[in-house]
Amino acid sequence: MGRPKSELLIVLALMAFGAIRVLVFCAAFPVNNNIDEGNHFDVAIFYSRGVVPRTLGPHARELRRWTQNWSPEFLSTPEVYLQPQEIVRPTIEEQVKANVALQKIERNHEMLEPPLYYAVAGAWLALGELLRVPEGTMFYWVRFLNALVLAATVCLGYLIARDLFPDRTFLRLAPPALLAFIPQDVLYGINDDVLSPLSFGLVCLGLVRWMSADRSVLGAAALTGLGVAATGLTKMTNLPLIAVTLPVVAYLLLRPVGRARRPLAAALIFVICAAPLAAWLIWNKLTLGNLTGSAAKLELLGFSPKPFSKWFEHPLFSLTGIKDFWFELSASYWRGEITWYRKPIANSWVDCVYACGTLILLAAATLGVWKNQDARQRGFLLFGLTGFWASVAFLALSSVALDFGEMGTASPLFGFPGFVCGRLMSGTLIPFATVSAYGIATLSPRRHSAAWSFGILGALCGMIVVSEVWLHVLVFQSRWNLFHSGWR
Repeated sequence: MGRPKSELLIVLALMAFGAIRVLVFCAAFPVNNNIDEGNHFDVAIFYSRGVVPRTLGPHARELRRWTQNWSPEFLSTPEVYLQPQEIVRPTIEEQVKANVALQKIERNHEMLEPPLYYAVAGAWLALGELLRVPEGTMFYWVRFLNALVLAATVCLGYLIARDLFPDRTFLRLAPPALLAFIPQDVLYGINDDVLSPLSFGLVCLGLVRWMSADRSVLGAAALTGLGVAATGLTKMTNLPLIAVTLPVVAYLLLRPVGRARRPLAAALIFVICAAPLAAWLIWNKLTLGNLTGSAAKLELLGFSPKPFSKWFEHPLFSLTGIKDFWFELSASYWRGEITWYRKPIANSWVDCVYACGTLILLAAATLGVWKNQDARQRGFLLFGLTGFWASVAFLALSSVALDFGEMGTASPLFGFPGFVCGRLMSGTLIPFATVSAYGIATLSPRRHSAAWSFGILGALCGMIVVSEVWLHVLVFQSRWNLFHSGWR
């Protein structure tokens, strides 16, 4: 079924808006943000040289040269970094402690992360060198890759919604709109979480087409398999999404023969396309001694498994702990976790909208699913809901099962002792946007349903734009960002 030209123009406009938004904010933030951006850039440098790190080694020589225009504003207040520092001779004990701490800092704990993002960012970095991008802006050049990633993510969200809801304009346009407007600030820096939405989006598109009687099952199986490989090779915290995907693939393969359509060929193609992930896990086991390659990183950060008997001492086993966990996780899932003057770039009222609105939309979508008579729509919406809550459960379980050592939490930015970094769930953004759009449609009155739905969506997007501009005024004024330092 052909689509109105105006609809395609709207999608292109959303892609352009998302890309421009990312470019502007990437330029507004100084280099080396607080989400280990320097470490991620360092790994990209190694991949740009054709080197795949197999140990937590020192940083590349080029890192200091390309990050020299760093800003103290992420983790310090003006009262601190504008004051002259008093010179005090440290004691021998203090010098020893400082040297030990420096050795840890000089070892990059991100080096053994899955390779897909770093391979792409490394190729983009090499292209920048080929195009003679000035050294002072090479860091920003790698950031600008995120604009292309978000545009592709918005497009992919539309393709999935178009296949799922061919007769409902709002449900076709709302997911790409949400993806273009969601202010997740991981996109404003160099980070391997950037590729997660696009990677798992391939899985979603593959499954939607696999469920369709009009699509090639072999092509859908290949797309799903490639998506599974890309999802795992982007970030190991995406493993719950793969765990949710595999039973769905098994169901599609084991349906009655008349409906499964060439199950053996589809299974073989799926396995072949997903094989790079298995190869990476096996290589990790042979070279590092563990499948995920994360043991060395956890050891360097001081994290260790907690005895089972101590699991139940965690705050998550209380109502207050559950509330705090959900509030911080859901808020950072929407707006991210970059800090300014050592505080999150956030507003408590806006965070309340994110935390409460997420629950309302998910609950509404869950109720709407049971009334939906379309098996394919119902199946994908349940898949999206399950993937989202599986990711939440994975982070909750990891929070309970790990002892975070001296840090006391997975990130010093959060007071809650656990994993409440929403970017770790960013792989769920496309199915979440689809489910949220369905939740909005379910909440809208039946009379003038489309008008109500677009009105709610517009109000949400308007609130996001206003709050983001308001919250980032100081960032745009920074004398260390690209707008003030220039392309040099």
